[in-house]
Parts: sequence; structure tokens; C-alpha cells
Amino acid sequence: METPTKNLVVVRAGDHSQHVAWLAATPPEGRNWDLAVSYYGADFTADHAPLSHFHAQPGGKWLGLYEFFAANPEALEQ
Repeated sequence: METPTKNLVVVRAGDHSQHVAWLAATPPEGRNWDLAVSYYGADFTADHAPLSHFHAQPGGKWLGLYEFFAANPEALEQ
């Protein structure tokens, strides 16, 4: 049996992001994806444990994504 492809979902998240609901709606054994958060808000209170990567970077979307991958180059390799 082949191992299913693992996908990486990277989201730029603020204080009211819905990514926590995504994790709650899909049990870990049912996911073929990992979640990485590039956070731009002021008060991140969610549990970081279910995230593959967490990176705090204020500012715009493209700068945040660039800085995320600069800080986590292994994210693309995994």
C-alpha cells in the first residue's frame, strides 16, 4: 500500500483566523495535510501543538509568506 501524499497548507492568520476550526473539523488520522501558520495578528492564543510550523511575522501577505519559507526551508522538503 502506498503512503498517501502529505500536503502542506500555509495560512496567513490574524487574531480571528478560522484555521483552528479546520483542525477541529478533521481528526489527525483523516488529514492528508499539515498546517503551518504564518501569524500577523497581535494576540495568538490557539494551541500551537497541532501545527506543523508556526511563524510570527507582522505585515503583509507576501512578505509574511516569504519570511515563513526563509525561516522554515525544510517545510518544502517535507
